Amino acid sequence: MQRGQKVEVAPEAEAYLRDAEPLREEIRERKRRKDCVDDVSLVRERDFLDHHLMNRIFYKNAGPGPGGMTLAGIEVSKDLRGFSSNSGKSTGYEYSFTWTGSDGVRRSSGSGLPSEAFNRRNDEKRNWGLYE
Repeated sequence: MQRGQKVEVAPEAEAYLRDAEPLREEIRERKRRKDCVDDVSLVRERDFLDHHLMNRIFYKNAGPGPGGMTLAGIEVSKDLRGFSSNSGKSTGYEYSFTWTGSDGVRRSSGSGLPSEAFNRRNDEKRNWGLYE
């Protein structure tokens, strides 16, 4: 479009305006999730499956290590497991969250194993010749 010319047809802008409410809802949900790190009363049970969000909530409100909190009326616990690098100079962590859902089913969410978990130091069969 040239500067100073009148816009006659803008299908992308019209589609954006037509679908504005779902986009506004998505923005509100992102803001709620961001705010629930500081205000745990905003946490919902469906948020428990997002382990990155849960880790931020626990780190801010319960500290960096393992612990427990009541979120959305449900007791949630955080477990932490460390894996040393081959040199022993650094550590990678796996964290997991467990809770019993409102339907009575025990659930968990976790970060997965860090790359250090597959090092020789963490494998009894291959842990030879490393400094202790």
